[in-house]
Amino acid sequence: MQRKLVGALCASAAAAAASFAVVVVAAPRRRTFAEALLAHAVADLEVREDIGPNDGRRIREYFAGSRVTPPANWCAAAVSFWLRAAARELTIPPPIEGSLQAKQIATQLERAAQAGRGRWTSAPELRRDPAALRAGDVVVWDRSDPAKPETSWFGHVGVVAGGAAGGAFDTVEGNSGPTGDRVARMRRRLDDPRLLGAGRAW
Repeated sequence: MQRKLVGALCASAAAAAASFAVVVVAAPRRRTFAEALLAHAVADLEVREDIGPNDGRRIREYFAGSRVTPPANWCAAAVSFWLRAAARELTIPPPIEGSLQAKQIATQLERAAQAGRGRWTSAPELRRDPAALRAGDVVVWDRSDPAKPETSWFGHVGVVAGGAAGGAFDTVEGNSGPTGDRVARMRRRLDDPRLLGAGRAW
């Protein structure tokens, strides 16, 4: 009888201990900068020029703090905004300053790579090694007109949404889409003669 009582008490104690067992939950993995950048770009898909050409409520947020007020070409403003948003999420300084000009963003990425931060891969290098292109990279194109020197600074910029396959890759871009008036997911080609390259400083 005593043994049964002791056994019952032990079983009861074990059950009580089990009811107070500590459940250890792993902390969520922190996103990389590339993941955060792409996530902020994707979150803005279908942002549109809802006020007028090259102007919109969200687009004005992209330009906040700059000396430029829409209407204005806004692809670079969008990418720079997403860069800052990703940095705030991760509580780190922005890896590059960003710019309202696409080619200036390319220059900043090139300089960061030269300083040992990240990598810039030119279009010819990307064609030789498509695997160098990764989701979360920033990709830049030339949009100048050789017959008009005053357009030498014209460019376009977006965020890579997927690695290259079959010579093509996906992007998220502002000032884009069928009519160039929204943030859109686009399918681009490595053999585009206007492709300048892609890079990351993270």
